Order: sequence, then structure tokens, then C-alpha cells
Amino acid sequence: MNGFLQKMYESAGFFIRDMESEIRVKEQEYNAIKSSHSAIKSAMNIINGNTDERMMFDQAMEYIQDDMGKKLGEMERFMQLSGQFINGVDIQNGVYEEKGLEMLEELQERDFNFMLPAGTKSDTKPDDNYGQLFR
Repeated sequence: MNGFLQKMYESAGFFIRDMESEIRVKEQEYNAIKSSHSAIKSAMNIINGNTDERMMFDQAMEYIQDDMGKKLGEMERFMQLSGQFINGVDIQNGVYEEKGLEMLEELQERDFNFMLPAGTKSDTKPDDNYGQLFR
């Protein structure tokens, strides 16, 4: 008798879980249908000419277009301003590069005596010193 009651208890548990699962599925289906119906009803009101909702729709679209136009204008203005800034930085870097090249040429034309210990003088050209490094 005890085995029979245990099997009945297990069977009832399976049946309850199955029913709970089926209820969850039906709830989801109901919510999906309810949302779809609401969307279709709104669309039908707009199509049928419900003027209040149509006016709100038109105002919303107009606001979106104005807002997008303002934001695009801000972005274009920023690009113009940043372009001038970037060009200024490029010019400034070019000036520094030019000055650096002039200083390098001036140092290459010198005798590099400032690098030698005091009282010594180099009779060779700087290129000769570098050539000896690779022998």
C-alpha cells in the first residue's frame, strides 16, 4: 500500500509541474497577443484619422527632425573648428621640424670639438670617425 501511495504522490507532482509549465506558456502567449493587439489598434487609429494621435505623431516626427538637424549642425561645426586646430598643430609641428633640421645641419657642419676632452682637437672629419666604427 505504501508503494502505491508513493507512486501516486510522484505522479501528482509530475502532473502539477506539467500544469504550471503549461500555465506559464499560456501567460506568455496572452501577453504577446495583448501587446500585438495594442499596436494594431494604435495603427488603426492613425490610419482611420484619429486627429489627436495623428497630431501627436506629426509633432514627434517634427521634433525628431529638428533635433537631428541641430545635432548634425553641431557635429559639422565641431569638425570645422577641430580642422582649424589640427591644421594649426600641423603647421606648428612643421616649424619645430624645420628648426630641428636646421640645428642638426649646423651641428653636422661643425667640427664636433665640443665633445672632445679639453685641450684636444680632432683633425679628422666626423664622417671618418663613424667609418671607423664599422671596421
